[in-house]
Amino acid sequence: MGDEPAAKVTDPALLAAMAAGDDMRPVSVLIEVDVPAPRVGFREEPGSGRRVPAEVLAPTPEEQEAIDATTAAAGRFLEEVLGGPPVWLEAANAFVAATTGSQLQEIARSRLVKAIHPNRRLGA
Repeated sequence: MGDEPAAKVTDPALLAAMAAGDDMRPVSVLIEVDVPAPRVGFREEPGSGRRVPAEVLAPTPEEQEAIDATTAAAGRFLEEVLGGPPVWLEAANAFVAATTGSQLQEIARSRLVKAIHPNRRLGA
C-alpha cells in the first residue's frame, strides 16, 4: 500500500479531522500495522468437493520475526508522534490512540501503517 494518506484513511470524519489539523478535538482511531494478513488453511468439504477454510495457520518463525520487527518499529514511531505510548491490540494487528488531525496526517504517511479506522463501539 502506498504512503499516500488518502489511500489509508477513507472515513469521511477522519478525513475532516485531518483537514482541520489541530483545530479539532483528538479522535480515537485504530491504526492498522502493515503486516501480512494471516494465512488460512483449507480442507475439502465431504460430498461437495469444495474447499472450505479450516484453520488460521501460524506464521513461520521468519514471518513472525518480520511481524514483530514491524510492530515494534510502528510502536516506537507512534510513541514519538503521539508523545506517549499507544495501546496495542494484538488480535487486530492495530494500535488504538487518540490523535489530532495533524498527527493523523503524519501517521497516515508512514510506510508502517496499512490503514487508519475510527475506533467505534460496534453493536451499540
